[in-house]
Amino acid sequence: MKLPADFEKTLAEKPAEELCEMLANAEDYLPEAIQAAQAELGRRELPQANVASMVQSATAQRVAEETEYRDGPLDMRIRILILIVGLWMGVGCFLFYRSKGCRKKARQSLVWILYHFGLVFGLLVLSFILYSLGRGR
Repeated sequence: MKLPADFEKTLAEKPAEELCEMLANAEDYLPEAIQAAQAELGRRELPQANVASMVQSATAQRVAEETEYRDGPLDMRIRILILIVGLWMGVGCFLFYRSKGCRKKARQSLVWILYHFGLVFGLLVLSFILYSLGRGR
């Protein structure tokens, strides 16, 4: 695939840290883009030790972000959706997070399915009580 015509100009305007982030996350970019980033860093004549250090730092930051995502709690918006929508939303979230290796989020999806059933049961009991009170008049 061919890169846009102004891609090299855009790279020239980026700081070295962003170029090193591209190298650290090479799987997210086209091979041509990585080669262009390497060429731009070469034109800047930065010491290889500095470039390697910045790439290593960007890699460590990405690993930390992925770990935080994987081990973090289930987002509150997802919890509310499971509480309202119920079983299918919860099972879908469970399967999705389990496939991504997010065990904590997958487990919390199942817990929120139980909360959904508790809410539904509570509403049914409340409606039965209100119906019974209304019928007694």
